[in-house]
Amino acid sequence: MRFKIEFRPDILKFIGISSAGILIGFFLFFFIEPMGVLGFILILGGFIGLLIALFAASKPGCDLVHDESLVKNAEKAGYHSFLILMSIAAIIVFLRMFKLSPSLTPSYELFDAANRLYLIGLLSYIILYRYYKWKGE
Repeated sequence: MRFKIEFRPDILKFIGISSAGILIGFFLFFFIEPMGVLGFILILGGFIGLLIALFAASKPGCDLVHDESLVKNAEKAGYHSFLILMSIAAIIVFLRMFKLSPSLTPSYELFDAANRLYLIGLLSYIILYRYYKWKGE
């Protein structure tokens, strides 16, 4: 089995950005001591970007185009997960307005709630996307 790679201009741009991230990350990691963690994150992100670019380059251009039903399911799932997120955020705001929450100052609790809202939105999108794909609407 031959492994054919097509380097289209958009993939080359992505590879260039990933390589620049790796180079900047190496510079930060080895030469600027306080920024070592940021450098490591840039190196890791650059390598992940290179892997994604090589994966996309190994696929033909026609395989990367989504058909209408997949786009419709993704839009529907995104719309409904956004509504779920906004209603949960509204409930949290109303609880804080009516002083039903333990703390009224923006603190770690609010930050923790924002992280949980992000996870709820992500999981609801995945679940709704799979549901609409299974349902076939």
